[in-house]
Amino acid sequence: MDKISYLTNSKDNRGIYKNNKEKFSYFVLLILSLFIMIISKVLTPSINIYDLIINIITLGSFLLIISYGQSLVVLLGGLDLSVPSTVMIGGILSSTFSSENTITEIIILIFICFSGFLIGLINGFGVSFLKIPPFIMTMGCNIIFASIALGSTGGSTLGGAPYLLNYIIRGNPLLLPNIVYLIIIFSLIAYFVQNKTLYGRYLYLSGSNIKSAIISGIPTHRVTIITYAISALVCSFCGCILTGYANGATLSMGELYLIPSISAVVIGGFAISGGVGSFLGLSTGVLFLTTLDSVISATSLSQGWRMIVSGMIILFAVILKK
Repeated sequence: MDKISYLTNSKDNRGIYKNNKEKFSYFVLLILSLFIMIISKVLTPSINIYDLIINIITLGSFLLIISYGQSLVVLLGGLDLSVPSTVMIGGILSSTFSSENTITEIIILIFICFSGFLIGLINGFGVSFLKIPPFIMTMGCNIIFASIALGSTGGSTLGGAPYLLNYIIRGNPLLLPNIVYLIIIFSLIAYFVQNKTLYGRYLYLSGSNIKSAIISGIPTHRVTIITYAISALVCSFCGCILTGYANGATLSMGELYLIPSISAVVIGGFAISGGVGSFLGLSTGVLFLTTLDSVISATSLSQGWRMIVSGMIILFAVILKK
């Protein structure tokens, strides 16, 4: 067989190898999560496995929602550092504007999410049109909006949450808590947007090679702005449901999710350079981190040490990818 015939008839297995490698990494994260749950049961025999699983799903839901927005930005090759202030603003607004009427509360929730959407538009405009590096642009917005929140609240904690948000988190009409059904619906919508829409295809192409995307006629400016807007929207929404979970809002409520959201994205298989990653990978990364955090909490480590562990995980994951 001559060389040309050999090259023609031979199969390129690189795509198959890549898919198998990704599936194996997801499987490893699931096994590690299960292993960590077993360890927590051994360390604390009195723990109820069902309660542990529900707790992991509940806490993981918050992280998954925030990390989804972060993952879209990372797919573009950027990074959203305005997560803390956007989550905080969502929480403060939902705690400030409450009503006993369900319809009114839904309208308020939509308004709050739209406020987060506007913050994302500002980030996206600065990154896309003003050519400000994402790190600088989002960090600047984070400082500005955090300062606005500090000035408006005087640094005080806002107690109370609308009934609707409390019901979303704590309601249990169909055997499982409402948060379980909420995260299932969110996951279906997130997967559809990322994988089954024209925006999703444009997002991957823009993140893989921005110059080729521009030459191909892809509206990269629009894609960038929409991506940062979606990230801020889901963060503000998460701030609302976090308020329902904690029955109040604080100025630091979003700070706890910045590093974990980046950790989940990296561990989930996303490339910081952009263009690579999947929602399934993100979900397994969130599951692993949430389960790990539950075990760390059982060891009574301080929040500072938890942050150190998350930072070490990010570095370890990046080193493995190299």
